[in-house]
Amino acid sequence: MKIFMKQKWDDITNHKINGETEVYESLYKLENIDLLFRSLSIQFGKYVNPVYHPGNSFEKIGWVFQKCVNYEMSDEKYIKETEITLHKNYPKIIIEYDYLVF
Repeated sequence: MKIFMKQKWDDITNHKINGETEVYESLYKLENIDLLFRSLSIQFGKYVNPVYHPGNSFEKIGWVFQKCVNYEMSDEKYIKETEITLHKNYPKIIIEYDYLVF
């Protein structure tokens, strides 16, 4: 089973939300989740805590990493926090019609 991911990153030094991706297909499969974790920790820094499912606070659905980086075109540093959520597939888009009854 392939792993899909979504990233959200924030400047926690100045409390700013910097951006996020859509859900995308990773290069990893479920049986290589430990390799994915190691790769992400190299890229995004120190693991700080899990991400839990919004509807169930016992189900882990991702990881949060922190890394000290420079602002673009500046020597000033900030702590970049990256939240990675794991998904089984792309999000499902449901269209619901709200008909006018007369």
